[in-house]
Amino acid sequence: MNFNNEFQQLEKLAGLKLSPQEELILEKDIEEVLTYVEQLGKYDLSDVEPLTHIHQVSNVIRNDEIATPLSVDEVLANCKEKEGKFLKVPNIMNKS
Repeated sequence: MNFNNEFQQLEKLAGLKLSPQEELILEKDIEEVLTYVEQLGKYDLSDVEPLTHIHQVSNVIRNDEIATPLSVDEVLANCKEKEGKFLKVPNIMNKS
């Protein structure tokens, strides 16, 4: 398999630059994982229930309670940067 497009996307998203040698190593590792996953297709798993977690523990969640919300001024008092009545956060969209 050829993963060049996937590697380019991975490099872009992670801010990395893979050497040709690293790409070969990664490609070999991915092919091994895919081969292993293909082997699982040989087994009839229709009677096996999906596993969502290895432990049979469910989340302990508190009940929702109605509380007085913070005012805009209270929220802005704790923010690092603001612009008018808005929180200012780093731009993550359309980054090259």
